[in-house]
Amino acid sequence: MKIKIKTILTFFLIGVTMSACKEKAPNLILSKYTCDLGQVYEGNIIDGNVTVYNKGDRTLFINDLYPDCNCIKVEINKREIAKNDSAIVHFSINTARKSEETENIVTLQANTDSVIHFFTINAFVINPNDNDL
Repeated sequence: MKIKIKTILTFFLIGVTMSACKEKAPNLILSKYTCDLGQVYEGNIIDGNVTVYNKGDRTLFINDLYPDCNCIKVEINKREIAKNDSAIVHFSINTARKSEETENIVTLQANTDSVIHFFTINAFVINPNDNDL
């Protein structure tokens, strides 16, 4: 009986120690996953921001940040985000040679469980000669 209790107690202590030592990963949360710019004139440059939050227990590292189109410029104010801190992704989209509904994706790669995160930028681009806006 003593051996059984010792064995159970040993496995219990090993489990508690392992779970206490396991550090949780960073948890990347975006302030918005869709940026709807509404109706804009073709040829304008439109700016916006998305906040990146780290709700995990370890430092979040943004390893890469890239748009799906060279018409979008992105930058982030810091790539290393401490626990419970945030960073700002600033984007600007050039609507030249775009028309009607557009959807672009900005991808973030980070040291999180899912590695890849993204947000979309939507706009309805109107030719300035149409006077529909």
